[in-house]
Amino acid sequence: MKFLAKLLIIYLVNFLSIFAGNTCEYNINVGGFNIESGQSDIKIITKQISENSNIKIWGIVESNNKSLNEILKVLRKTGDYKVIAGTTGGANGKMQIFYDSSLFEPIYQTELHYINYKNRVRSPLVVKFLDLKSHADFYLMVNHLYRSNDTYRHKQAELLNLWGKNIGIKDNIPVIALGDYNFDMYYKDIDKRDKGFDNLVQDGVFHWIKPNILYPTQCSRYKSILDFVFISANNPANFQINSEILYKNDQYCSYRGYYSDHRPVVANINYRYKCQ
Repeated sequence: MKFLAKLLIIYLVNFLSIFAGNTCEYNINVGGFNIESGQSDIKIITKQISENSNIKIWGIVESNNKSLNEILKVLRKTGDYKVIAGTTGGANGKMQIFYDSSLFEPIYQTELHYINYKNRVRSPLVVKFLDLKSHADFYLMVNHLYRSNDTYRHKQAELLNLWGKNIGIKDNIPVIALGDYNFDMYYKDIDKRDKGFDNLVQDGVFHWIKPNILYPTQCSRYKSILDFVFISANNPANFQINSEILYKNDQYCSYRGYYSDHRPVVANINYRYKCQ
């Protein structure tokens, strides 16, 4: 009996050690930035990006071909960066995703043209990435929603919510969605906000990664938060997440023509899950 008891103990220890080894983790630092190409100084923009070298994936909006090349040039000083560029938005309004290819591999990409009303604005840019360290996959989505038409913007948010429900939630793959959403949230009272925000987060499909310190992300008299990072996942409790609005000072908005009229928003996402 003692011999059988010892065998049982050894079996249990080995089983539990194998089971414990099936926990995986990945850590992602992402940033979203409306760089206002054509009205900001690309040298200032690239300086700001280089000051935040811990960010390994950037979702950029209001970019152009010159901005793409200059951003890629500065990022390649710190890693093996590549870029995936959207096709909509006009000469100065394009969306781009810059990523460190030594850490992430794109395995699928698309633009959601049906969310771009009559092709008047920008189609969401979506890339499915493989984390090369953890071998987990996730979606990175960049958005720049309609500014001048509330009805169309609200509809875009509804469609994004539905897409997140049918793709991220259904397939159990996290979706990180960032960019300029034009939701006009007053930073001192977040209940004062555009309906589009509520359309996007309806039914708990997307969760706002709320910055610890709220501050306007756009330079305007309305003191609005327009730029956000959201996450969609079946098990948001498994994520340790935080976000920050960068360059929180009044002087930032005094240098129009040099700085963008938007502040970058960055987020750290740590995820633990059962893996094979």
